Amino acid sequence: MSIRHVPVRQCIGCRKVASKESLLRYVKTVSGTVFFTGDDKHPGRGFYLCPDIKCFEEAFRNKRNRSEYFRKRESVDEVIREVQDIILKAIEKNIRVCEKMGYLQDIPVEENLIRGDDLVLINYDNPPEEKVTMYTTALSRGLKTYAFPCPVFAGRKALLVHHGYPMISRLETNLQKYGMLSSKGLAV
Repeated sequence: MSIRHVPVRQCIGCRKVASKESLLRYVKTVSGTVFFTGDDKHPGRGFYLCPDIKCFEEAFRNKRNRSEYFRKRESVDEVIREVQDIILKAIEKNIRVCEKMGYLQDIPVEENLIRGDDLVLINYDNPPEEKVTMYTTALSRGLKTYAFPCPVFAGRKALLVHHGYPMISRLETNLQKYGMLSSKGLAV
């Protein structure tokens, strides 16, 4: 039985070590510009941050980090908004692929088709009482539930991502990161 190696990195904000996948990666190019990648595909040296507002504030508060990495940014809020926009675009792209592959379905669906490892995506523009009802219903069925603003909903109140979707773990990771950075909080 082989044990799979999980790469770890250190957050420059809180200095905690965490799995590379759970952190946000920034890359510094040869020309000196720093940008959030949203994935591990860009070559270059960089740094990692936890998807937590406190870590961004701590990294931004450090004069060396700010002058080296964040020099063109006015405030920490601007940096967080940039990251949220990139993560939200990745989520939208992933949901569109999910829909094309046939793993996305409007809610309500037949109860016998729903499994505990499916994801429920709730449109954040729904009225608050409706969101709470959807959230508690999904939670009672043991489903993971996320609420976020996204044009992919196109008037739909909620969507179900089936467990068979090959990129469900990537989608869920991005949803968690977005929720942690959102002032609206994780899930509902």
